[in-house]
Amino acid sequence: MLSVTTLRDDNVQFRTSRAPVLAPGAECKAFTPRMRRAAGIPSDARPTPMGPGHGCWAVADNTLGILTTPTPFGNFWRRTYSDDDGTGLTAMVVDNSTAQLFERSIVDRRYYAVRIGSQWTAGLDSGVTKTACMLAVDTGSAQPLLINLTQQVPHDAPTITTVRHQCELASTVAAAILDERDPGGGSLAVG
Repeated sequence: MLSVTTLRDDNVQFRTSRAPVLAPGAECKAFTPRMRRAAGIPSDARPTPMGPGHGCWAVADNTLGILTTPTPFGNFWRRTYSDDDGTGLTAMVVDNSTAQLFERSIVDRRYYAVRIGSQWTAGLDSGVTKTACMLAVDTGSAQPLLINLTQQVPHDAPTITTVRHQCELASTVAAAILDERDPGGGSLAVG
């Protein structure tokens, strides 16, 4: 069990000796029935690789992206991550300078995580409101797990969700993935 007092510590050193929970290029394997239920992704929403060896996404009421990122978890923890992790895939990154929510948390009592969220309206009168949460999870690997959950609806839709709710849902999705793919693991796990 992780200590909540650590959430205030900017100088935490994170382990990097474990293999990633999802090897780069294997992220589509995370789209199991359990994870789909947690995310509200129907079984007919086909997960699609984002790029060679870099993530998977599916579109339903939310767009869900699951990535194994080369950006060290400590960069998310200290809010010093780049908008481009070197892969050129920036669509799944919430800009660290404009994020409206930046919150350190613990997922499933075993994993340190950072919730980074933003909501904005794009377009003019016919614009859409986007609510995005990027959740970086420390799995003890040099390649953290990254969940991006984005809702895009007309700007006057009554179904617009809050950034906090979107991030809570991203944490639920992460817990489902980690329970299935990393039983007994955690930020402090070895091996």
